[in-house]
Amino acid sequence: MPSSRFWVIMDVSLALVVLILAFNLVGLKLPSFGLALNLLEKGEAHCAASWKGEVNIVKDLDLCCFEALQQLSCTKMALPDANLLGNQNTFDWHCQTGSGKVLQFYLNNKAYRYCRSLWR
Repeated sequence: MPSSRFWVIMDVSLALVVLILAFNLVGLKLPSFGLALNLLEKGEAHCAASWKGEVNIVKDLDLCCFEALQQLSCTKMALPDANLLGNQNTFDWHCQTGSGKVLQFYLNNKAYRYCRSLWR
């Protein structure tokens, strides 16, 4: 016979499920945890593309995420690069296909979290 503690846990769990389903029925969208972190972080999401030594900001973040997704690896830089565009932005992530003169993408933490939420 289940204990009273078991029934309390079941009641609370079912109440949470009912609450989430009611929100869904009404059409209320709850942010995922990744997007909630993105909303809490100050500043804007920045993405830059580098090709043959020329670095430019990519203003369309969704396009940047799509292109960064196609790269073979995205690695967190040991030290954030603040000198990439003359101290305008700090970039924490580096995405590239290979080494040498290839297309590379630089993202700050906020942009990387946003892209990760799209990739899933």
